[in-house]
Amino acid sequence: MAAIRAAQLGQKVAIIEKEFLGGVCLNFGCIPSKSLLKNADLAQTLTKKAKTFGISFDNLQLDYSAAVKRSRQVSKVETLSSAVNVTVEGPAGEELLSTDQVLLATSFIPNTDSLGLEHTGVIIDRRGFVEVDDRMATNVPGIWAIGDVTGKLMLAHAGMAMGTVCAEAIAGKSPEILNYQNMPKATYCHPQVASFGHTEEQAQNAGYDVVTGKFNFRPTEKLLD
Repeated sequence: MAAIRAAQLGQKVAIIEKEFLGGVCLNFGCIPSKSLLKNADLAQTLTKKAKTFGISFDNLQLDYSAAVKRSRQVSKVETLSSAVNVTVEGPAGEELLSTDQVLLATSFIPNTDSLGLEHTGVIIDRRGFVEVDDRMATNVPGIWAIGDVTGKLMLAHAGMAMGTVCAEAIAGKSPEILNYQNMPKATYCHPQVASFGHTEEQAQNAGYDVVTGKFNFRPTEKLLD
């Protein structure tokens, strides 16, 4: 989006990717993760709801290790009849973990270690994220940053909005100031949850008079999932 907007504004644009065109979201993050979510949804349907959909089978086998082994720190996953054994690599070497189920929750860290930013004077916070202002400019003139590397809101649509702001600022325009708290977010649980703005607690702490509302889940089409 940054490249497209910059080109629209008459700028000359060069795109450099470390590996694959499209970056993390297309190749490793957003799109592949939806594939894993689909696998989980199918597993849920087959193991918990098969009879509801008129499906019957014998000797169903689900290979969870095929998904779990995608993690770089997991060297081996063994699915047993009563447990899942996971061999992980840590500071102390390999460790065997035995559990009922495996949940993938790896979080995110900035990929800034090998960029050579320490030679530029760009300010990096204690977590490794690049600090930027409302225009996406760093403290060093001519160096800008958008998306996950800033740690603002690590979602694709947030990065696209930041790219638009950055391109317009570089072109000498006056871009809008982004409100990250009001950008929609999705929690991929079951049922799925969408959110934006303050939580009830945050709104109360900010001094707002809070009125909460509830809606029955049954009338919504998501119940059919």
